[in-house]
Amino acid sequence: MKYSIALIIPYFGRFNNYFDLFIESCKYNPTVDFLFFSDDERYLDKSNYASNIKFFKSDLTLLHNRIQSFYDFSIYLKTPYDLVNFKPAYGEIFKEELKQYDFWGYCDCDMIFGDIRHFITDEILDSYSKILMRGHFTLFRNVEAVNTIYRNPLKDGRLRYKEVFSSNKISHFDEGLYHIDGINTLFIDAKTNIFDKYIFYDVAVSKYAFRQADFLMDDKEMCKEEKSVFEWKDGKLYMYYQENGNILREEYMYIHLQKRKMRNKVDSPNLGFHIRPNVFVPLHKLDMNYIANSNKNKFYFDYFLIRLKGKIKKLI
Repeated sequence: MKYSIALIIPYFGRFNNYFDLFIESCKYNPTVDFLFFSDDERYLDKSNYASNIKFFKSDLTLLHNRIQSFYDFSIYLKTPYDLVNFKPAYGEIFKEELKQYDFWGYCDCDMIFGDIRHFITDEILDSYSKILMRGHFTLFRNVEAVNTIYRNPLKDGRLRYKEVFSSNKISHFDEGLYHIDGINTLFIDAKTNIFDKYIFYDVAVSKYAFRQADFLMDDKEMCKEEKSVFEWKDGKLYMYYQENGNILREEYMYIHLQKRKMRNKVDSPNLGFHIRPNVFVPLHKLDMNYIANSNKNKFYFDYFLIRLKGKIKKLI
């Protein structure tokens, strides 16, 4: 591979119940390094997963002090979730750990990777300084001119990073889609090339069945998804689906599960597994009946509760 890549993943508290599956999918991407900064003692002594998976012991206070040292104003970092606001600055904040890499990035842990290099090729890395536009996975060319774009003023003169880093609100600065002033706005203003294609599957939060979040009104996509199942095996991630009496498949770089509560029934991740709403299960024969019944929609009680709690909180 022509370019080296590292992903920065600060995570404080206990990793989710399918973290071992996530790690397994990382292991099968040996040319991408995953740098975890964590206080979860269950994993700090397990850095021998694979040579591309590295754990650094840290905590929120240590990281707060590290980030604060880069700025002459008071930052707001009270909970681990507040870190989402600082993601575009990781190129500076973790400069020492990243100095040997050509590209750096960030990703979430509520996902399963397929074959990253199959989708992010040397040709793409030749041509683009920013890869993808969502907060769940983004890469940046590791040069100062790119790493400091987040500090640029908006067209109206505001220094958006100062507003975000000192705010107690989650500002979606790591993406900035849909008319939000985020990192993508600053890259576009700087006329820096961004690669953005749907090489991932982003599961909609409002549906029980797996639906691609940005394609909820796409009838063709909906028909494909209604009879489908995801399979991870040997580092490859496919969605198998039925069409005109045939079983077809589509490869993805990753599936993002949007903080869903997933049951994990997989004892041996290295043997592969299927991903269904809302459970990971061992591999099953991919016949018509199994695929047709793997992505059934129903009332999404967990989502209803989240919305209800939000409304009650606003009323209070």
